[in-house]
Amino acid sequence: MICAITARQIEDGRTEEFLEKFSLGADQMPAEIRDRFSAVYACRDVRDPNTILTFGLFDGTLDELRDIQRTDTRDEQLIGIEPLVEDVLFDGSFEVITEFVGATAG
Repeated sequence: MICAITARQIEDGRTEEFLEKFSLGADQMPAEIRDRFSAVYACRDVRDPNTILTFGLFDGTLDELRDIQRTDTRDEQLIGIEPLVEDVLFDGSFEVITEFVGATAG
């Protein structure tokens, strides 16, 4: 599983617009791709409401994730949010190596 994570500084007062445009990417994503994500989250910094962290848990390899990130749907999503983003603070992909909470015993 791969965790893709990005922290962005959004223009003041435009986080709701950002979240709306960001979510359109998931709505337009083909089901066979969308179903590969076990979760996608958007989080707001408690000290700075204009800092938004987005991350998704992708059930697949890094190469498979990169292929998905090169699709037209992803390009449209980035074009939609780009005017609202002042700065990308962090962008990365991480292999999930351990689950501490939520794993079922058995």
